[in-house]
Amino acid sequence: MTSRATVDAVEDRSGRRFRLFASPAGAPRARRTIDWFTGTAAFGVFVLAGWAARSEISLDERVLVAFARLPGWLEFLARCVFTLGGLYALGLVVAIAVRGRGRRIVRDLLVALGLLALVVVVAARLAGGQWPDLFPEYIDPGRPSYPNLRIALLTAVVVTPAPHLVAPLRTFGRRMIAATVVAAIVLGIATVTGLLGGVALGAATAALVHLLFGSPAGLPSTERLMQALSELGVDVSTVELLDDQPIGVALAEAVGPGGERYVMKVYGRDAADAELASKVWRSFWYRDSGPAVSLTGLQQVEHEAVAALLAERRGAPVEHVVVAGEDADGNAFLVAAEPLQRPLADVDADEVDDADLDSLWRALLALHQAGVAHGSIRPEVVMVGDDGVLLADLSRSSLSLQDQRVQTDVVSLMASLACAVGAQRAVASAVRCLDREQIAAALPYLQDGVLAPSLRRRLSSRSSTSELVTLLTEQTALDAPELAEVRRIEPRDIAMVVFGVFAVIAILSQIAEVGLDTLLEEIGNANNGWLLTGFLIGLAGYVGDVISLKGVLDRPVPIAPTLILQSAKRFIGLAVPTAAARVVTDVRFFQKLGVPSAVALAQGPLIGFVGFLAEVTLMLLGVWTIGQTIEFDDLGNGNAGWILVAVIALVVVAVIAVLAIPKLRRKVVPPVRAALAAMVDVVRNPRRIGQVFVGQVVERVAGALALAATLAAFGQQLPFAAVLFVTVATGLLAGLVPVPGGIGVAEATMAALLTGVGLPAEIAFSTAIVYRFLTSYLPPVLGWFSLRWLTTNGYL
Repeated sequence: MTSRATVDAVEDRSGRRFRLFASPAGAPRARRTIDWFTGTAAFGVFVLAGWAARSEISLDERVLVAFARLPGWLEFLARCVFTLGGLYALGLVVAIAVRGRGRRIVRDLLVALGLLALVVVVAARLAGGQWPDLFPEYIDPGRPSYPNLRIALLTAVVVTPAPHLVAPLRTFGRRMIAATVVAAIVLGIATVTGLLGGVALGAATAALVHLLFGSPAGLPSTERLMQALSELGVDVSTVELLDDQPIGVALAEAVGPGGERYVMKVYGRDAADAELASKVWRSFWYRDSGPAVSLTGLQQVEHEAVAALLAERRGAPVEHVVVAGEDADGNAFLVAAEPLQRPLADVDADEVDDADLDSLWRALLALHQAGVAHGSIRPEVVMVGDDGVLLADLSRSSLSLQDQRVQTDVVSLMASLACAVGAQRAVASAVRCLDREQIAAALPYLQDGVLAPSLRRRLSSRSSTSELVTLLTEQTALDAPELAEVRRIEPRDIAMVVFGVFAVIAILSQIAEVGLDTLLEEIGNANNGWLLTGFLIGLAGYVGDVISLKGVLDRPVPIAPTLILQSAKRFIGLAVPTAAARVVTDVRFFQKLGVPSAVALAQGPLIGFVGFLAEVTLMLLGVWTIGQTIEFDDLGNGNAGWILVAVIALVVVAVIAVLAIPKLRRKVVPPVRAALAAMVDVVRNPRRIGQVFVGQVVERVAGALALAATLAAFGQQLPFAAVLFVTVATGLLAGLVPVPGGIGVAEATMAALLTGVGLPAEIAFSTAIVYRFLTSYLPPVLGWFSLRWLTTNGYL
């Protein structure tokens, strides 16, 4: 077992149910990834809100005017609420200092408030040349300052000590922040941007303090654990908390009067919040984010207990659940008999014989036959010993035996065994215990992207997934899954793109009769804040691609790596003069996630076709809205008709060649047939095809919003229907010309369309060039880093 340490506890012995602190004094602290995310996001919001405040957006003025005249009773109530927010912050600080929890929490608060005061003063001077307002409800400051100091202080005081406090206090604090914000708006003593910036700054400061000094895990005291066990009918003589504590659940070991040993999981009032955060985080980085989110800690315990009891009843070797329940304080408990076996991670290879390896495979098969997918197999939960084997920790189990969950369990166990005893013995045991069909089904999933990052890192020190695949195919005579080969991008490809971009700008400036000096002057006068907004909105369009891909595949895909893939494809699409490179990149990425090749191959054509339909639909809506008309009279005349005939003839010749040549037919027909079947499966499902369509619409609308922000940077404004028409028509028309990245064609098309809807030529040309830089030429710079990250982490 993990080494143990008894944690000193300070318990409120007054008999009252109310407690201020959730964790005992001296509880260990840790730095958490969520604080990095929260702090970065909050600081970004603070900067954007500051830029908006400095630009004096119309929303702030409209809100101030809307609440300029209010009934006296409503103004009085709002003034009381706003003042109460400040008094609550002061009272919370005093309560924390008086209750004797040591100096660390007070130190955290002082550091947070000191940093916040410094930033507020600087931000207020930069945004409006003012000093911050501390008592705006009593002293009229004129125009409200940015950010609102009172809201920033209240947020920092509530959020900084939040990990130490009980859940009701944290909930009340969040509600007090919301009420104070509403009161400030009603009183007209703060702008929307000032309040948003204040909340964001307070949250960012608290996150920074948590990263500097750590935050507690919220572990209960051993005295409370013993009392809870007694309430559940389990008599114990000692309880000790384990050193290794995951977030959201407390782990302890208990010893009974007769020497019985128990492992105890405690899901406190914050367990559901922690599980939700964990599920969101896992859905970003993993293919399967685990079981459905439980609303309470008791539901989490019930899920794990049901899975364990079901598996045990059907003969699967899992932990024996002794009792599960909830105590008077709302903490949920799961008590299991401590395994006599040791984790595979803690034993040497020579201590594990082939009988143990075979028993582990039989244990996994029995678990699946019981209708339970483990969901988190790793060396730490695979137990071996003289008393047999055991699969521990069913907290991420699922009672839904989806194929990818079953195969992920199989390849995770194989990788765990390879970490412990080497690839040769791990593969040999799999061949002995699994039949040929089971191994064939698992082979496509034996990729780095399928394994959990911790297991992947552990495996890399002993073996690799490619070695496991090679050994399996050698011993079973199965064909290894063929991965799509990606082309290596050379420096000359990048150099040609850079040269091409600048050459096109120079040529187009002459055609449009807009000199480079005029272009540079227009760009120099653009609002940098709006340009940054346009760039970020363009990146947000990647979400649409992820939505479409999830609709096509209809299986879990990790959101963050898939978003990074979209960034990498921007670099590939600009550097490599063929769409095939992007398609191959998609196929290889999904093959690395265990997606069948036919399904991976089908997503490209299907998304492309649905994207074309989305573009046509949006363009027609835009044309109809702005009152334009489209002439179709010339469609069948001249070159257009001959081009159509030539395209049809080429398709017919290609089909005849494939069908007439046996070798080509055997190579092309099966994957095409499988891909068509996968496409038909999507088209027959209205939900899935609708999701693909929505994703493509989201991407196009994001592009239109980015163009609107670019126009705003040049002081221009168009109806959104016209902006949407220009964006979609540019993409549609530029896509008809086989130029990599649409270099030159897209700029000329957009400049012409913008001129057509009423913009001056120099503004239209400048907007088109800058928009293309923001959405097509700058993202590939990030895409180069994205491509390297995907390659390094085994996704390509």
